[in-house]
Amino acid sequence: MSASSFDETEELVNWIRDRIRLPGYTQAKWTPSDSACVKDFADSLNIPALFISTNTAHVLRVGTTAPRDATTIMYFVKNGQVSVKPTTAVTALQFGTIHGEGISSLLQLMNTFYMQRLQQETSWPESIQKEFTAQFYRFMSSLTETVSRGCGKTVLYLPPIALDKANYKDKDLLQQLESTVIHWTRQIKEVVNNQDNAHDAEGAGPLEEIKFWEHRTEDLSGITDQLNRPGVKDIVDILSLAKSSYLQPFETLSQIIKQGSFEANDNLRFLKKLCPICEQMATASPFDIPSLLPKLLTSIRLIWMYSRFYNTEDRITSLLRKVSNEIISVCCKTISLQHIFNGDVEGSIRNLEETIECGVAWKTIYYSVAKSVNQASTSTTTSSSTPPVKWKFDDTSIFAQVDAFVQRCRELLEVCEGQIQFARKGQGSSSLPCFGGNRGQEIVKSLMGIETQFHQHIDRLRRLEYDILDVKITFWHTDFNVFKNGVKDLEAMTQNVINAAFDSVSTISAGCDLLQAFQTIAKREAIRRCVEKRTVDVYGMFKAEVVTVRNLFEKNKAVPPLSITEPQYAGAALWARGLQLRVKEDLARLALLTSLPRGAVELDEAQTQFDGLKAVLHDYIQKKYNDWIDELNSLGTTNLNSRLENPLMTKTSLALDAAVPTAASASTAGGVAGGNGAPGQTNPNPHALDVTNADKLLGRSNKGFLHCNFDRPLLQLFAEVHYWQYFNGEIQIPYIAHDICNQKEQLRVLREHVTLVVRDYNRILHELSTTERRLFDDIIRKLDRRIQPGLAKLTWLSKGVVEWYVNDCRKHCEATYRIVREFQDNKDVVASNCKMIAGLMHISIERNNVYDDGVFEVKQVSHRAAMETKLKAAYENIRSTMSAMYVHFTAGPGDVQREWARFVERADKTLEDSLRQSVKKSLQELSKAINGDAKTDPHPLFRVHVILEDGKVEFNPLMVNLTQMVNTAAKEIFNVISVVPRLTATVNGRADDHPPQPSTTTTITTDAPTQPVDGSESATSPTAVVAGAATTSSSGSHTSSFYQSIFNDEEILKVLVHIMNGMSASATELQKYLGYWDKYKLLWNQDKQAFIRR
Repeated sequence: MSASSFDETEELVNWIRDRIRLPGYTQAKWTPSDSACVKDFADSLNIPALFISTNTAHVLRVGTTAPRDATTIMYFVKNGQVSVKPTTAVTALQFGTIHGEGISSLLQLMNTFYMQRLQQETSWPESIQKEFTAQFYRFMSSLTETVSRGCGKTVLYLPPIALDKANYKDKDLLQQLESTVIHWTRQIKEVVNNQDNAHDAEGAGPLEEIKFWEHRTEDLSGITDQLNRPGVKDIVDILSLAKSSYLQPFETLSQIIKQGSFEANDNLRFLKKLCPICEQMATASPFDIPSLLPKLLTSIRLIWMYSRFYNTEDRITSLLRKVSNEIISVCCKTISLQHIFNGDVEGSIRNLEETIECGVAWKTIYYSVAKSVNQASTSTTTSSSTPPVKWKFDDTSIFAQVDAFVQRCRELLEVCEGQIQFARKGQGSSSLPCFGGNRGQEIVKSLMGIETQFHQHIDRLRRLEYDILDVKITFWHTDFNVFKNGVKDLEAMTQNVINAAFDSVSTISAGCDLLQAFQTIAKREAIRRCVEKRTVDVYGMFKAEVVTVRNLFEKNKAVPPLSITEPQYAGAALWARGLQLRVKEDLARLALLTSLPRGAVELDEAQTQFDGLKAVLHDYIQKKYNDWIDELNSLGTTNLNSRLENPLMTKTSLALDAAVPTAASASTAGGVAGGNGAPGQTNPNPHALDVTNADKLLGRSNKGFLHCNFDRPLLQLFAEVHYWQYFNGEIQIPYIAHDICNQKEQLRVLREHVTLVVRDYNRILHELSTTERRLFDDIIRKLDRRIQPGLAKLTWLSKGVVEWYVNDCRKHCEATYRIVREFQDNKDVVASNCKMIAGLMHISIERNNVYDDGVFEVKQVSHRAAMETKLKAAYENIRSTMSAMYVHFTAGPGDVQREWARFVERADKTLEDSLRQSVKKSLQELSKAINGDAKTDPHPLFRVHVILEDGKVEFNPLMVNLTQMVNTAAKEIFNVISVVPRLTATVNGRADDHPPQPSTTTTITTDAPTQPVDGSESATSPTAVVAGAATTSSSGSHTSSFYQSIFNDEEILKVLVHIMNGMSASATELQKYLGYWDKYKLLWNQDKQAFIRR
């Protein structure tokens, strides 16, 4: 844009801005976009006008199209299709301001501008002048009527004609005047015809009725004043002289208007009496409206009695109907559909209920007043001859809208109830209650699905495009029926969820939990009835539970199911009390339920059954108490302390007697420590029998175990008193029992400490088998000397037992136990080494590997060396461990030394078995490689080459050599174990530094004949199985080495023979293979040179 063009635009904008006259306008509100719009208007030939206006917020709007919502508009209109410059703006533009509606501005423009131009025009021909003037006056008449009708008035247009009665014979004048009168007649007729139906609009209230009569009075008065104007009278006089036929209807209507004006004034005078109370009702709440209605009806009754024109049945009925409309209008203001659909139901329900009560109260008050009016009318006319005048208005017409509105409010109330039931709105409930059990998540999921479906129904109502509160719209009935049917389906689904939830209920507490959970969400009547039915079912479960408890009591009351720590009498009483509390707790849970009304028969029946059971159980408890008192009297009636003069401990001599008291003492000690006593039953402890059986399996003797020697009847007494105290004072404890029980805690501490000594001592014996006890006989004998005072001298009344005796005994028991544990740990070390030796393999054969000549032998030499090292290390570990074990028995007497020698022999035998097992496994592995087993065939082990040398086909290596190599590998297995001497010769300083070596050379042969491999070599005689076997000394297995003992084992010799048989069989098969080449012998036996010469 050039600088000159920009300056011209700014100059034109300033020219237009200087001429703007709008309310609230300031030049500061002008924006650059407004300047751009002015530029487009000035430059474009196709934009005819520019409009400037302000809205209610006084925001400036500039555009090229006329705004529709503005009341004051300023316009700039071009004179043709031209572009506007600052220099031509004065001649190219017309501008002005339009106030109010456009048609009012047009009337003003016609009256001020065109009317003057028409009256001043004298240059037109007469015919054109008359024709145009007639049409202009007709247009002005219609325009004036339209504008005045918009203002609620009736204006009779009087054309500016110079009237002269002498000109009544002028036909053009008469025609023009008659046209004016005809237009007036039509206007007045419309006013007269609309006096009874124009104001009876749907939804209008009493205040609208009063305003209507105010406007009508003003309108009729205005028409009357206009009829009395001089100009109108002149027109009437001229038409009267001319005897116009259009004058009579006009004069008739004029009289009607005058009469109507009088009637309107009279009606308005009476209706204004209603104005104050109607204004109060318009601003009141639905709750306050019923208190205003009697006064309103009284005023309406006065109008009905004293008004001359308004007391007709139709008008009073219409007025009462308007009261109904006003009530509906006021109530609609308090009802928010958005709140209902969004879940704000507490306030909505309150407003709806007040609205319903208001509608019902309106009808009730009306009928009450009508009845009073009719009774008063009847009593008044009884004394006079005039017929009674009663209120017999059309009730349907008066209350049809109210009844429909009340019904719609009830339907909206159902929507709110649905929000509370299915969407958990209102009352602060925003989440589902907690449902337990394995079906809890399933219940929550089902209820959430129901809630989702309900929200879909609510969304459908929310999207309705009409006003739900408008009772004249009947589409609501269809839409609400769809919603109502959907809610019924959701009710059925909710009931199914409730019923399904109770299918898995097996206890009353679980049923009460479910009922309490469902009570919080059961708001609708059908769902409450379902919950109530389920409540009755839970009460039925309670009744069945009472019967079950009663049967259980009758079945077990003779021998109650008590645990081993429960006393005979108090335990039985507490068992009965537990049955009572079990039922009582269920009854208390049922009492918290609110789903049954108070005084229901189920409540009374449940209470009656519980009272009967309670009486039976109370009698049983009292009987057990009396039996205990009798037993207590049998113990002694004066002093029970004499029962504490027993020794602290006893030692058992029989296996069963040892096991039972030991276990029993542990249980009783624990019982008193926890405040419980020993059981009143005399049955032995079944766990003690299990301990006895286990000891027998382990070779242990139960002789010599300690036993806590506390008086058993006193333990039972302590337990009885302790358990009777659970009755919280309902049962009285005798003084003699209280006296001894005062020492219970002191005795419990003492018994616990004694029991610790018993446990520590018995723990030592439990660690040792019968033979091991003989080995530890001297050590245990020394410990017994420390224990002896508790077996003879010390009693439960002795002083200072804990300080010196228990501590000393426990210290020596602990030292002895450490020795025993060390012995057992060393024994485990010996056993683990033996187990390791048993798992050694003295031959190494790799799977799927074929050995070349000499490779197998070299590998076995290396492997045997490694095994020999492991055996020496394991043996040395065993020897040193046993030497350490012997330290504790060095100073023992002869019987201990003899027992130690037997222990060493057993260890030696274990070591021999381990070596035998390892040798046997190794030979079996070699046998499996040569012969295979029942599951698999043998795989190739040695690679043998077939060689033609000196005209002879033979194997390399020879089978004799292979057999000898295998024989040597098997023999060397025995040589490996020869490095392990006997423990009997080495332990306790009697070991020989060098292990014995085998005295002879052993050759292993087969029991099957071996075919000669070539002409010069043959196998050993088949009759010899073992040649040069090691000679066993006459002193027996204890003096022979492991090598000799294991080599002479029959099972191992069988494995050796099986290996040699396998090698012999392989040699036979290979010999057959050599015979295959005999048919080619001619090839290498003939003279090759002679064959070539031929």
